[in-house]
This record gives sequence, C-alpha cells and structure tokens, in this order.
Amino acid sequence: IAHDKEGLNHGRLTIRKIELEKPTVRLIRAADGTWHWPSANRDSVSDRPIPTIVVRDATLIVTDRRPHGWPEFRIESVKCQLVNDPFPILKLQAQATIAPLGLVTIATQTNRETNAVAVRIEVPELTVNPAFAQSLARFQADLPERLQGIAGQLAIKADVQYHPGAAKPLRSELRVELKNGRIEDD
Repeated sequence: IAHDKEGLNHGRLTIRKIELEKPTVRLIRAADGTWHWPSANRDSVSDRPIPTIVVRDATLIVTDRRPHGWPEFRIESVKCQLVNDPFPILKLQAQATIAPLGLVTIATQTNRETNAVAVRIEVPELTVNPAFAQSLARFQADLPERLQGIAGQLAIKADVQYHPGAAKPLRSELRVELKNGRIEDD
C-alpha cells in the first residue's frame, strides 16, 4: 500500500496505490442468477479518485449455483490494473490465460459520474480442434459432436457499450476472424 506523503503532512491519510500479489478471488453466481461481485464504485464518493490497484498472478474461481449452471472453473495467472485517471474515469486492463481459450485480454472504461461503461474482450489466437471441442463439453455436452471435423485459428474481438439513459443504452459488436480453417470428413 502506498500513501500520499504530502497529504500526511497535512493530517490526511490518502491511499494512492494498492498492490496485490497472488490473491484468490471468488466470483459466485447465485441460484437466482445474480452475481456476487464487489463493485469498485460501491460506497465510494464519485467526486474523489480511488487508489490505483495492481494485481499480479491472481486466481479467479467462478462458481455457478444455478440449477444446471456451469461447473466451477478457475482462471489463473491473472494480471490487472485499475486506474482512476483521468478523473472520473475508471480504466481496467486485465489479461489471463484461460483454458481452453488461451490468452484473453479485457479492457474496460467506466465513467463514475454517468455510469457509462465500455468493455473490450479479445482472444487473439484460439485453436479450434477436437481437443478444444472436448474441453467445452462441460459447458454444453453436445459441442464435441457438433464441432467434429472443424479446425482452424480464430481471433475474437467483442465490444460492449452501455450508456444509461440513451435511446438504445446497450450496444455490442463481435468480430471473429478465421485463419487456416478447414472441415475434415471422417
């Protein structure tokens, strides 16, 4: 934890930066479908900056308690940084290697005054093959059969924007590029 030394000279303890090494975070989806996830905005005063948060080598454990929900899974080697600059914008940059997707990067930007949010998720190189299809069976049992014989490299980019109060508050765009794709007959 790093504090503002000058502020301390004036009797104020202001935390500027928090660094976490190898934390474990649990993300839980309740039986009713709601997510238990701490909000960076909750209980914070939007007219004051929040400290920079740096996380290295984190583990995220995702649990879905809905009937017929996903089996629990882990995301390891997570690196992320949350910065409140320029004020009132919160920027999150994160990356992790997620089996079976490979490297995944996420960038978000949240306006703490308007609650507008922009999110970009990128999977730059996803190998589609029988092993990949089999690894998805835990989420949807018939996927290995449906993807049988399909192979290639995918690059995926997804953008989502939320603007409260707009006529169309939610906008999204998904781009998928296939390289070296092929369908093999048995």
